[in-house]
Amino acid sequence: MLHASDAETASLDRLLPDLTRLERLVADEEAAASRNAMLALRNFAVDNDDLAQLEELLAEAKPEMSQLDFLDVLGISESEVAHSNFLGWLLDPGRDHRTGDHFSRISRKRRRRANKR
Repeated sequence: MLHASDAETASLDRLLPDLTRLERLVADEEAAASRNAMLALRNFAVDNDDLAQLEELLAEAKPEMSQLDFLDVLGISESEVAHSNFLGWLLDPGRDHRTGDHFSRISRKRRRRANKR
C-alpha cells in the first residue's frame, strides 16, 4: 500500500479546488452543447412546413416505409401499456427526455393539420 507524504497530500489538497472547478466547467460546457444541439433540432423539426411536406412525400413515394414500426422491432407492438407509457413519457415536457414540449407541440400541430383536411 502506498502512503502519500505530507508534501504530496498538501499538493493534492491545493489542486483539488482547481480540479473541481475544471470538472464543473467541462460539465457546464457539455450541458450547454447538449442544450444547443437540442434547440437546433427543435428549431429544425417543430413547425417546419418543408419537413412536414417531405414526410408526406416520402409516405406517398414509399408507403411500405411508413409501415415500419420500431415497436415491432422491439417485439412490443401489441403491448398497449408499453405504447401508452412511451407516449406519456414523450408527451410530458417535465420528463427526462430533454426535449421539453417538442413532441406535444408536434402532436398538436399534426392534429390541427389533420382537422383542416
